[in-house]
Amino acid sequence: MTRNFRPMSAGVVTFAALAAPLLLGACKGDETAAPAPTDTSDTGAVDAPGGATLWTSGPIACEDPDSREADGPVYTGSFGADWAAQGHTGEGPDALGGGLTIADLDGDGFLDIYLPQVGADQLYLQQEGTLVDVSSTHLPEGLAEQSTAATAADIDGDGDLDLLVATSESENRLLLNDGSGAFSDGTAAAGLGEQGWPTNSIVPGDIDGDGDLDLFAATWRGCMDPWIPENAYTDTPQVLFENQGDGTFVDVSDRLPAELFEVSLVRLATFLDVDGDGDVDLYLDTDVMPTQEACLEGNRLFVNDGTGHFAEADDEVGANVRIAGMGLGVGDINGDGYPELAMSSIAEIMFLETDGALSWYDSTLVRGLAVDAEAEARWSGWGTELADVDNDGDLDLYMGFGALSAGVPESEDNPAEQPDALYLQGEDGTFTDVAADWGVDHVESTRAVATIDFDGDGFLDLAHRVVDGPATIQLSRCDESAWLEVRVQGDDANTQALGTRVELTAGDQTWTRWIGVGGTGLHSSVPTSAHFGLGDVEEVGMTVHWPDGRRTDVEVLKTRQIVALKPHAQEGAAD
Repeated sequence: MTRNFRPMSAGVVTFAALAAPLLLGACKGDETAAPAPTDTSDTGAVDAPGGATLWTSGPIACEDPDSREADGPVYTGSFGADWAAQGHTGEGPDALGGGLTIADLDGDGFLDIYLPQVGADQLYLQQEGTLVDVSSTHLPEGLAEQSTAATAADIDGDGDLDLLVATSESENRLLLNDGSGAFSDGTAAAGLGEQGWPTNSIVPGDIDGDGDLDLFAATWRGCMDPWIPENAYTDTPQVLFENQGDGTFVDVSDRLPAELFEVSLVRLATFLDVDGDGDVDLYLDTDVMPTQEACLEGNRLFVNDGTGHFAEADDEVGANVRIAGMGLGVGDINGDGYPELAMSSIAEIMFLETDGALSWYDSTLVRGLAVDAEAEARWSGWGTELADVDNDGDLDLYMGFGALSAGVPESEDNPAEQPDALYLQGEDGTFTDVAADWGVDHVESTRAVATIDFDGDGFLDLAHRVVDGPATIQLSRCDESAWLEVRVQGDDANTQALGTRVELTAGDQTWTRWIGVGGTGLHSSVPTSAHFGLGDVEEVGMTVHWPDGRRTDVEVLKTRQIVALKPHAQEGAAD
């Protein structure tokens, strides 16, 4: 069913007017001094233990809690004529025209959308529930027209979100935001030209703890690629860039093994603190070609020593698996505070579960995530996200499926249309596919998927993008289940506080989220807020572990609201 999109409720808009500009660095907000909070159900700003200011939206009630059961969990939103007329050419390989970037790009508190295209990329700014195409006025001329993905991150530390655009047939691009959602090309000035390609994504993270964002460009440099000419390849297709703090970057790829840069099919890279030591490590989700020996790199984990130098993890750690890695979902399934890894592949899913720091084992079968490719007509998995889509307190798995690229003939094991999957986690920890029941099976050729709260009702909405085709957003109906959304901002050039770990506790339960961008899903970028589904939990405690090692504790938070935190600037640091 298609319904018109209804904007956020008045309570959320009021909060957005206060907190969203703060979290984008546009203003300080009302940092009213107050005692450490014990009950933060009222809207306002207070000082929290650990030297941070806490904003709360106050309770956000579901307007029609019975509709979810009566009318179904989701419906397809209508966002105006521009959105309905999304551009695409109908041509191109599997990496192109399948990306999806969702972020507040103009700082008004509402989510906007950037679509990488085989043709010219498109930018949609949200205006009271309508997505308006402003590509011709807000994007610079002369951009490459073979884009793979775009990551929305504050690269220059000025408080608004820039775009890191990965491309297939030319240099990647850094598009700098002027604060209004209008972009200029800052690639050359930042020293980011002359990169190897075709690139699948560019992920930011503070690898050396100096408070600014460094970059890793993940390149699918194949042994066999019918679309990209041989002269496209450089000697170093995978590139690690260090931010110099003056708006420029230098190549520090020599901090990683040399063989990584010879031939690699990296689909996705993520900066993630996998061992809980406070710095971000690097995990590569890598495609393989079993028939071509040189392309058998496999997934690889590199552990940070705290200074931005990396050592490859031993195979005994269990993360260096060899699959046709396509998409990556990250989340804490078992409550131990360490990340599980869900990965799509060819005719299989792999779920790596932790039993402590730097220790994973394959629990795919135990969790009920085995794919019967022939019976389900699901041969190739792509975008992958772990998120609580029903707000019952545990993580679910959303995964896109679709045919291989245009260069691979359609066949019984490569059908053109394959149904997407939505695996809900049950009380026993196993997963059950409900995609058909929910109407999100999308028998198409999906690439990117995303889970975002697009309408601000506390329930995650589901977005997906068909390869070289339209993106669709299915809005969730709410009910009385509890939830909490946590937004954070840094007090340095890392304005999004990427690398933050947020923990909620209630009784003997703990929920953990990691703040990052561009490092999960596939060809996708979503807001950095942490969403927690909480079932029937009415209040929680919260601990925020900031990237620089500081910690903020809040004893009691009411659920069903949005909260925002920013640490106080350290003495001697720029505010």
